[in-house]
Amino acid sequence: MGKNIKNAISLYINQLMCMVAGRWTIFLSMGCVMLLTLLRYDVDWSDNENIKGWGIILLGIVAIGCTIRKEGKIKWTSLEALVALNFLYFIMNIAFLSNYPIAHHMIIVAECVMMYVFIRVITAEEKGIDKIIVYTMAIAGVYESIFGILQLTGMLEANSIREKMTGSFLNSGPMGIYIAVMLSACTDYYFQKRDKIIGGCIIFMLIVMPATMSRTAMLAYCIVIILQFRTFILKHWKISLVAIAVTITILYFFKQGSADSRIFMNIVALNEWKEKPLWGCGVGGYVHTLANGQMKYFAMHPDSMFIDSVGSTDMAFNEYMKVLVEQGIVD
Repeated sequence: MGKNIKNAISLYINQLMCMVAGRWTIFLSMGCVMLLTLLRYDVDWSDNENIKGWGIILLGIVAIGCTIRKEGKIKWTSLEALVALNFLYFIMNIAFLSNYPIAHHMIIVAECVMMYVFIRVITAEEKGIDKIIVYTMAIAGVYESIFGILQLTGMLEANSIREKMTGSFLNSGPMGIYIAVMLSACTDYYFQKRDKIIGGCIIFMLIVMPATMSRTAMLAYCIVIILQFRTFILKHWKISLVAIAVTITILYFFKQGSADSRIFMNIVALNEWKEKPLWGCGVGGYVHTLANGQMKYFAMHPDSMFIDSVGSTDMAFNEYMKVLVEQGIVD
């Protein structure tokens, strides 16, 4: 009798573990990842926010561990080795080169690594997992869009006195880019599955995204559309080239002063990178380096056409250039 009870309890525990390591674990870990994307990353986090950020990461890691146990042995490739080396170099750069506050930036990078591992693991063998991922991203995108609409209508206050709509960010630009990322995933999925719910989410986000006036978001989503219709575009390449050129020109003159400022920032950043091409200035040092670079640039070019485009900023507006300046070509 006692042996039967023991076997029954053991069977129950095994079944419970299988359930925990099932799709609920996938929902949990994906939810943790998306929660991190909704935290404000463009400010220095307080101790409470740091604890919250790391808590979500740890919870997601536990969920990933359960998923790995369920999926069994995963065949890792050279790409995973590259990701691991890149993250290791990022940590070494912080430890030995950087002299800047980067607590929140560290959490962002940890989130990206966690997201990569998570998606890599669960997509190895799990069928239908793309639907869970896209639905989670659609929820996050719609949430951000609703947040923006409530700010635009005056029901909620924006996070900046200069703009009416910022979502959970300090600026409408990052909000637009965030929505564009969610839109891109949803659009690709819709063209494959013709999912009506995802289609509705796409329409809703498309209504909100232009209101952010983010050229990067609009251009990025245009590229996604181009890839979806690449066969047609290649067939009618002359008309397509004209359309692309017109679109880029419109986006430039849409906010010309801002566009000139971005061009100037990239020129200065590239000049500063040349001084420390291998290791960079250290993680978190982009803003400081850019400010010094602007002073040196105008000392050498006092009559530059960019004299009206100079300004103070705490954002790079070009993540590739930021990584190059902070971590060098080694990264």
